[in-house]
Amino acid sequence: MPLPDVVALALRRHLRDYDTWGEDELLFSNATGTGLLYPYYWYGRIWRPALAAAGIEYFKPHSLRHFYAASLLSQGVAISEVSAWLGHMSVSFTERYYSDLMPDAPDRARLAIDGALGPNRQEAAAIGRPELLRAASV
Repeated sequence: MPLPDVVALALRRHLRDYDTWGEDELLFSNATGTGLLYPYYWYGRIWRPALAAAGIEYFKPHSLRHFYAASLLSQGVAISEVSAWLGHMSVSFTERYYSDLMPDAPDRARLAIDGALGPNRQEAAAIGRPELLRAASV
């Protein structure tokens, strides 16, 4: 999956401030830097305090995955790419969960073809098809 600049910057800061841990050069360890970051430790010592600091009562860590997918799809990233990056077995699986996030897909498809072939404004006006004029101006 592509590494966004904002995430790369956060990782660079983390490496600058904390370096890596152990022979496997892990990115995260426990607070003392002497052991692995186990789920129970992460959830109790990192996740819940972060939620409290943000004023959020409840939010599943798995919701970050949904946020990622929803953000990509709402910006027009192809569902086949999102599906692959999420590790889904098929695009139809991804569509089942996220198709409601793409209500403007027909508009994007129409605009893509209009952009490629473009209705001629004068021709649209001449044949009295105002919807073609609207589509051409979007």
